[in-house]
Amino acid sequence: MEQVFVWRAIKRLITAFTSLCTVRVPQRRITPCTLAPLIVVLPFVVYTYIFLSVYASRIESYERYHARLDLDTLRYRLNDAISAVSLQCRDYAYWDEAYEQVIQPDPKWIESDIVNGIASPAFGYEIVVLASIDGTLVFKKGLTEQIARELINRYHLLESRTIQKERAGVAVIAARLYVLAAHSVLKSDQSGPPRGIFLIARLVDSELLNELQPGTRHRVAAYLAGSGFIEPKTLGLPTNRPESLLRISRTGALPNRKMIDKSKDGLILYGYLPIMDLNNHLVGMLIDVQSRAQLVQNLHVVRSFSLLVMALSAFIGVIGVGLLRHRSLVYRAHRDELTGLYNHGYLQEYLKNQIQLAKRHGRVLSAIMLDIDHFKYINDAYGHRVGDAALKMVSQTILATVRTSDVVARYGREEFVVICPETESAQAAAVAERIRAAVEANVFTTELMRTSKHTPPASIHITISAGVATYPSDGTSCPELLDAADAALKVAKRTRNKVSVYREINPAAGKKRTDGLDAFLRDSSITTIKPLIAAIEARDPCTTKHSQKAAEYAAAIAREMGFSTYDTAIICKAALLHDIGMISVPDNILIKEDELTNEEMELIRQHPTAGAAILAQSPQLSQLAEIVLYHHEQWDGNGYPSGLRGEEIPLMARVVFVAGSIDSMLSPRSYKRAMTIEETKKELIAQSGKQFDPDVVRAALRVLEAIEAEEEKKKTAA
Repeated sequence: MEQVFVWRAIKRLITAFTSLCTVRVPQRRITPCTLAPLIVVLPFVVYTYIFLSVYASRIESYERYHARLDLDTLRYRLNDAISAVSLQCRDYAYWDEAYEQVIQPDPKWIESDIVNGIASPAFGYEIVVLASIDGTLVFKKGLTEQIARELINRYHLLESRTIQKERAGVAVIAARLYVLAAHSVLKSDQSGPPRGIFLIARLVDSELLNELQPGTRHRVAAYLAGSGFIEPKTLGLPTNRPESLLRISRTGALPNRKMIDKSKDGLILYGYLPIMDLNNHLVGMLIDVQSRAQLVQNLHVVRSFSLLVMALSAFIGVIGVGLLRHRSLVYRAHRDELTGLYNHGYLQEYLKNQIQLAKRHGRVLSAIMLDIDHFKYINDAYGHRVGDAALKMVSQTILATVRTSDVVARYGREEFVVICPETESAQAAAVAERIRAAVEANVFTTELMRTSKHTPPASIHITISAGVATYPSDGTSCPELLDAADAALKVAKRTRNKVSVYREINPAAGKKRTDGLDAFLRDSSITTIKPLIAAIEARDPCTTKHSQKAAEYAAAIAREMGFSTYDTAIICKAALLHDIGMISVPDNILIKEDELTNEEMELIRQHPTAGAAILAQSPQLSQLAEIVLYHHEQWDGNGYPSGLRGEEIPLMARVVFVAGSIDSMLSPRSYKRAMTIEETKKELIAQSGKQFDPDVVRAALRVLEAIEAEEEKKKTAA
């Protein structure tokens, strides 16, 4: 019943979670692949269910096994109580004085040794009887003479066949249950004929029942046929009794063997131990009562946890199926059903996002539009099924040829588009040429082109034409870029099996649309920076290529000092732009051959501040402003514009200062000759700790040594 309930609950849970899935797919779309999450979690559900069933069954068996052991313990303790009474009885029965007094009783002896002895309350025996062999009651306590004779007669205590035996066990006396022992009265050495019997009995009451308890969690009660229950005083029998106990109390039909039963609510376990009297007649039973509350609670926790695991597994499986269905729908929404490539809608969305990224980071982007030559002829000559097979072959060839970073989409019937991120026009043209050559080299054939069973299928040599356009020179939006690629494709289609580049067929497309400074402020790429630097250096012929060389030295020093790639790029850009502030210096000062005046020198010294102000206007280049501002500060504090010293100068600015100084030393000027590498190294060492940071100087020396070794190697090779 419980198993049916569990499976029904899981089924309802799965149905509920399935109804919550926002994505619905027709039933025919469900495949073993989409059901994979359910298949994965199924072992967990099955294992948890089996564990729950086995655990509950094992616990039930374990509990019943221990309950039977507890009943055995209860029997041992009852036997111990009987043995204790028997030993006490034997001490008095095998006593020489008792042997004499049973024939000639002395009231004083009976008073001192029986009444004040074993019959006293200190011993705890409710019944004490001393009778002679002829049936005369010498002493009795706790019962009338009639009941005493009935007791002796019922259990045949004075008959010749039983007088020699020690009798001990349980007896019913006056509708009450006792632990009883009766021994023949003999001499202390157990010699002589028996002269009577000595009998003592202890009432089975709450005190004795407490002594019989098998453990601390147990309560022991008794049931006497015809009299009812004997219950402990502190805690009686629980009210939620099992049906078996109620039936016994109604009918009086006692079990003749050990039995285990549970209360109706399952919280209490009952064990029944039959009780036989001295005549081996069933007279009652002991009832072992123990609480199952802790065990039931543990079972409840295990059951709840198991159901939770099964529910979570079902939930994960259902959600996994829903996600796979959703992914399947998304995949089909973005993919072309025939070729498996991305479709036209996805291409438009992807290209827009890529153009936004290229615009934000100052990068380039190329698009290649491909068209199968004479595709209409293939459809007309061989049919549309062959045309579809040709489309699949071409699409697979394109996918196998492009780079992993490129995205291929089907644009129209026989048109494809390849998006190449961060790819210049020449590189994209090379990719298009590889695709064109791969398609041309691949001979297309299919079983659909077989004319008869005995002839091989025909083959077709397929070629494609391609048009290449690049952002931003050929177009700054998705429609413009695709239109440019389409225009280049049309030119290629004139001769077919050719690659055309839009920039080559339309030279005006690469013309700058803004002036150099505006483009520089919007774009942080090296491609945009270099033209502006060249324009600045053109104002002073003596400094041609100075910024580029300083950037090369700065990058080498940064790498030598262990800068990250990102920080090295920042240093390289800052070195390229370190003299951008010279744009504010008049030409007559820059090209002046005579010695500069103090006012003119002050204008020159303002170029770091002017350069930093220009860079601060660009969001992409504002991080370079600090480096350019302090690139003329000196280690000893004698630099400008702020007179910073030591570690106060940004480290990147110290690198740019040394790099610019190296190029100034190695380059000729109108007022000095170019220094050799050896002379430059000596000058760097001389100014280390004065103008230059010693750590940067050590890295620069290693760079110069590497350059010197490379030049020496070239000379040797020549």
